[in-house]
Amino acid sequence: MTIVHLPTLPTGKEFEEYISGCLQLGGYYIERNIVERDVEEVLELDIILTSYSTLAPEITLVEVKSGDWGFSDLFKVRGWMDYLNIQKGIFVTNTPRGHLDLLSEKAHALDITLLVIPNLSNSKEVLARVLPDLGDGTVNESDIGIWRFSYWVERNLIQRLVHKRKSHLEKKCYKSLMAYYYETNSGIFSLRTS
Repeated sequence: MTIVHLPTLPTGKEFEEYISGCLQLGGYYIERNIVERDVEEVLELDIILTSYSTLAPEITLVEVKSGDWGFSDLFKVRGWMDYLNIQKGIFVTNTPRGHLDLLSEKAHALDITLLVIPNLSNSKEVLARVLPDLGDGTVNESDIGIWRFSYWVERNLIQRLVHKRKSHLEKKCYKSLMAYYYETNSGIFSLRTS
């Protein structure tokens, strides 16, 4: 039997999966890893949140960054928001930087909420700025862990499918499965925004 342990302090895709799990528990509909392709890849979005708690659905673009980041990343998110006609953005990072007040001010001017989560001990409090329900104590670490692990499993299954498609070029089933995954994950989102 193989036992899988997720890292206590996630980075990279695991940090993105952690944030996705928290957002899922905040009552949002989550769309992850959206890729827009034309002749080549135009953009890749980490997370799209949709709130159905208002009369008209409210859509928010979320970029999760683990590691180095700066002003250019905030402007990139703003560009995606303009391109997709999305009014609100959230930029989540686990890497604090100098001049954080200035960066937060610039992000706010771009309609982006900047959230810095250097460790998970205060993640719920930080995320409660955009997810009030998360800070009320109804969400526990087990809830987050279940969603986080589910997203981890999904990512690993997709990676395995990509590997199978590349290593078995003669089999059409893997290519068809990848096309189906793209259409159900990214293609539908692209239809909605066009």
